[in-house]
Amino acid sequence: VQIDGTTNVLQHIAAISRDKSTAAAVNMTKRNGVADAYIKTRDAVETLAKTKYKDDPIVQKYVFEGMSHSKRRKSVKKGLMTSQYNAGPSTLGESYFEALKGTEVNGELLFDRPTVGEKLRIGRLILEASENEFPEGFRTRTVLNELAEAHTLSGKTEISMRTPNVGNPFRMSYFQDKTRQVELDDGAGGRISVEVRVETDEMNWSKQERAFAPNIIHAFDAEHKSLVVNAMAKQGVKDFSMIHRLSSRCTKTKTYLRNYINILNRRAWKWLNTQEMNLVVRSK
Repeated sequence: VQIDGTTNVLQHIAAISRDKSTAAAVNMTKRNGVADAYIKTRDAVETLAKTKYKDDPIVQKYVFEGMSHSKRRKSVKKGLMTSQYNAGPSTLGESYFEALKGTEVNGELLFDRPTVGEKLRIGRLILEASENEFPEGFRTRTVLNELAEAHTLSGKTEISMRTPNVGNPFRMSYFQDKTRQVELDDGAGGRISVEVRVETDEMNWSKQERAFAPNIIHAFDAEHKSLVVNAMAKQGVKDFSMIHRLSSRCTKTKTYLRNYINILNRRAWKWLNTQEMNLVVRSK
């Protein structure tokens, strides 16, 4: 990855689908400057508001130009990420209003008390914009969802595999939970009631279907990190720390670390995504 992880779920989807346009939008190709998938999505949201939904009162109330760069980016950041993980429009809409909570517009805290319907409407708008801008995300997610659904249709209760390079195990089975109340002695002569959640033997098929796409992406994420760490270890690096941001006063250190890790990052990413992935399906 050239500079940093950028909407890493889309980076994995770009690699899986070999889609160059998605790769370019999430900094997986050489380019002048840094691409920003979140601003790209916000631009698409505003374009839809000005054109297709110019007469929609909810859209016109909550989507408009003139916000600061940071607020524009923040407003759709969580929505774009979670849309790739099968989150529904209500969740996307909720994240939009949460990100902008406390923002004053003409003396009013406009985003603080949305209705359920307003959250849903804005969430649908974000979902439409993200699918327009990143169609391969939708297609790849659909394939992964259909694979999980095929297990449901065939009655398979487990999806399992090993990642192609390091061989990390991946196993996925979701079962229904049930809760019950348990009373315990509080140690002071009284009683306390505790809610206990217990996993049953009954499959949670809907969760199994929803969770496969995000879980397999997380598995690839861990695989990529393992490859980078292994490559650095071979060069004598034994201790690791994660650096989210470095002060601008540490320019030399920042440049050195960035260049060194990025070289290994690129090699690991290239290796990871030129390998074949085999899914081994087992039934219990």
